[in-house]
Amino acid sequence: MFRRKGPLLIYAGLLLFRLACALSPSYIHPDEFFQAGEVTAAAVFGLKTRVPWEYDSAFPCRSILPA
Repeated sequence: MFRRKGPLLIYAGLLLFRLACALSPSYIHPDEFFQAGEVTAAAVFGLKTRVPWEYDSAFPCRSILPA
């Protein structure tokens, strides 16, 4: 009945790893994902927001569109 423990253990390990990555404060969730939405909302809807220095129109370091 429990002949396939290997794949089940691998799946459970990967599931735990994914959960740990999703909840950890690390490079997995960089600021650019959250800031891009804010910058886009300011440009499209005319909202008053603080634009981070990476998106400054004089010397932009990041794009609003994902690469």
